[in-house]
Amino acid sequence: MNLSPAFFDHVAFSAKVLAALPLVVGLALSWRSVHRRDARARKRAANHMAKNPALDPAVFAATYFPADQAAVARRLRELLTPHLPFDLARLHPDDRLIEDLRMDALDSMATLEFILSVEKEFSIKLPEADFAQILTLRDLTACVVRLLAERATRPPGPPSPCQ
Repeated sequence: MNLSPAFFDHVAFSAKVLAALPLVVGLALSWRSVHRRDARARKRAANHMAKNPALDPAVFAATYFPADQAAVARRLRELLTPHLPFDLARLHPDDRLIEDLRMDALDSMATLEFILSVEKEFSIKLPEADFAQILTLRDLTACVVRLLAERATRPPGPPSPCQ
């Protein structure tokens, strides 16, 4: 039997395809797993918020926050909207950003981007030491209001922690 060089080229190509097959299958399965996890996280967050009434940002702020915090709460909710892949009309101020809204599972950068947008919007610096204490939008609103009040009553200097 006389084998041509084309035969060997075909065998070499087939071997490369077969070697790459586990990588392609692994990537496809990984993508599918991430997609399913994200879908479960979105569904879990939506189910959590389903029990709350749907409110626009102004009514949300007026309903759940005192007058001195309402404007900040409204703006924080507006800033949060682009960082979550679902409608926040049913958001409650005591919903936990990580555990209830799954902010960390839906987009690993969403939390950081949200914090940066808050700092830029209000021209403040949220102390990293207090991130563990800011669990809800209510906590964040209180912290931002406190930092704004402190900035208004003291001379310029380093930011103080939210305590």
